[in-house]
Amino acid sequence: MRTWIAPILLCMVISVQAQHTVIDSLKTELDQNPSRDTLRADLLNEISWWYIRNDIAKGIAAAEESVQISEKLNDKKRLSTALSRKAANLNAMGRDSLALSYYDRVLSIRKNDGDSVNLAKALFNIGLVYYNRSDYSSSTARYRRALAIFEKAGDSLLMARMYNSIAINYMLQGAHREALHQYLLAARIHEQQGDTAQNAYIEILSNIGLVYHHLDDLDASFDYQTRALAGFERLGNMEPIANALTNLGNIHQDRGNYTKALNQYSRARKIMHETGNNQGVASALTNMGDTYLLQNNVHQAIKTLQKALPMYEKLGNTHNLAQAHRSLGLSYDALYGKDKAARDSKTAETHFLQAASLAETSGSLEVEEAALTNLADHYATLKNYKKALTTFKKADILKDSLTTLSRKDEIARLEERYASAKREDALRLEQGDQRIRAEAEIQRQKDIKEGVIIGLLTLLVTASLTIFFYSRKKSAEAKQERAEHEALLAEYKYKAICAQLKPHFMLNAMNALSAYIVRNQKDEALEYLGNFGNLLRRILANSDQKLVPLEKDLKMMRNYLKLEKERMKGQLTFEINFEDALDIEETKIPPAILQPFIENSIWHGPGNLGKQVHIKIDFAKEGDYLLCSVDDNGVGRNGNGKTKTHARKSVGIPIAQGRVETINKLQGLEGTVHFIDKQEGLRVEVQLPFENAF
Repeated sequence: MRTWIAPILLCMVISVQAQHTVIDSLKTELDQNPSRDTLRADLLNEISWWYIRNDIAKGIAAAEESVQISEKLNDKKRLSTALSRKAANLNAMGRDSLALSYYDRVLSIRKNDGDSVNLAKALFNIGLVYYNRSDYSSSTARYRRALAIFEKAGDSLLMARMYNSIAINYMLQGAHREALHQYLLAARIHEQQGDTAQNAYIEILSNIGLVYHHLDDLDASFDYQTRALAGFERLGNMEPIANALTNLGNIHQDRGNYTKALNQYSRARKIMHETGNNQGVASALTNMGDTYLLQNNVHQAIKTLQKALPMYEKLGNTHNLAQAHRSLGLSYDALYGKDKAARDSKTAETHFLQAASLAETSGSLEVEEAALTNLADHYATLKNYKKALTTFKKADILKDSLTTLSRKDEIARLEERYASAKREDALRLEQGDQRIRAEAEIQRQKDIKEGVIIGLLTLLVTASLTIFFYSRKKSAEAKQERAEHEALLAEYKYKAICAQLKPHFMLNAMNALSAYIVRNQKDEALEYLGNFGNLLRRILANSDQKLVPLEKDLKMMRNYLKLEKERMKGQLTFEINFEDALDIEETKIPPAILQPFIENSIWHGPGNLGKQVHIKIDFAKEGDYLLCSVDDNGVGRNGNGKTKTHARKSVGIPIAQGRVETINKLQGLEGTVHFIDKQEGLRVEVQLPFENAF
């Protein structure tokens, strides 16, 4: 396990000292211009941007003053810039939902004034918000919209920036070959423009090196990282130099050259310390500790890793802190293997438990699963088989969750590959036809000159047969690919049906029915049984349809909620609303798309306190989209100060999100799923492309 240097988003690298110099200069100009005019608004917007890296609170204050000035002057252009600056500072603070609301205002302004390029830049910034949320699919959708605008505007360098950003999302999703393709497109643009001496191009080289490392092509990775390191050294960009050194250290570590790896990590640590980048220092220490452990130098590994812990704690980097605790657990486990000291065994257990807890807090399922697996192995070594079995079961549940999420991402990637392959097949067929026709024409002219009519006829027959067999081969390949694609979609639909007919729901329904029978409440039992049967019939009837009338889906939804309301005995109330202008008979919707979110409100909303939950479901048409929302007053995702259980993990929600992404791929639109935390409860907004029977 190592701490990876993340792929590099294209940005300007400026020293901390230079940043403070710029800020001081801007503050002086502000003091000299107290009038609330356009000049002051421009200065405020500029200083707000520089404060992102230094003092976010001051950055927000500067942007807000610029917003007030621009609104008073009715200056839409400067208002848009001020809103963007405020959103960027809020995003840096971690208040991404609020940042998105300001970016939405920017989009509205840019659409109205027809400024497509700045509209695309706003889309890119929104993509960055989703990137920071680790919602890579939503992030990529915004990047691609921005890319289309930049392509139309002919701005090659901004196109390269989009390709690089899309590639980073693919890489973080594990789609390394797709990432490599996008990085190479970005690099090619810079090479065609003769723009290979700049920081942006060199960062792309470093990212390509990272992809080759993930693809286990260490020679290619080493070549690209070496080129990147030379470029960064030529420009004097210190932190990128440290990142390239870290990446080279990772390659040496995988090759078993631990001494060289430690040398690179040590150089990276020194640079990060000189530039005041404590995150970089902590990452370098973690990598060094892991390398010492691989060298079986356990005591040095522990000493080094313990230096990284307080740095991660101060930075609030829970994910990397969890990784460092796991490395320490492995180190103390190795120490226990040498001398069987009880203190080492207990310390190893403590670090593994801490790693699992922190990983759960940060949502790092992979780290949590790995830490629990290590802990189970540790218990097995101690012959504490009961704890080993219990811990293995917890790890196995997480592994299942990771598999489900991985399958969803795989389906989305395969759909994109399938669409791309169809376009490439069509292009290859067209090129093949053109090549064959050209060759036939050359031969025909030669045969005419020589008077060899027989040769011409033979050539024509050969060309026809070649085209026939070539077309048949490509058609067969396309059919096979379509069959594989449809098989995956069928499997996905099966999972969606299973998510609707969950065993615990079926069991609870049967228990409720049994209770009526035992109490001799025949009428109530018959009514409940009828509602239950209607629900099953509607689920099965709708499951083989991509879209159903909203009216039908609402009937199934009410059916389900009535059953759950009866089961919960007064602890659940609900309401379903839709705007008058919405024709529910003609409006189409994917069947049961909201059911997992409704179920989540029912099962997680009350928490351990048995809170009475009210669920409000709304439907409205907004432009080309149907906005569906599920709003509850429960304890919310973070508990909101109330006791909440984390024992259950929803499988239905990832499936529903995957269905929305599949619709996006097939229709080329941008449906979304947003989770909005409230003071009391949770609101889920699902935006779908509007479908009408006519």
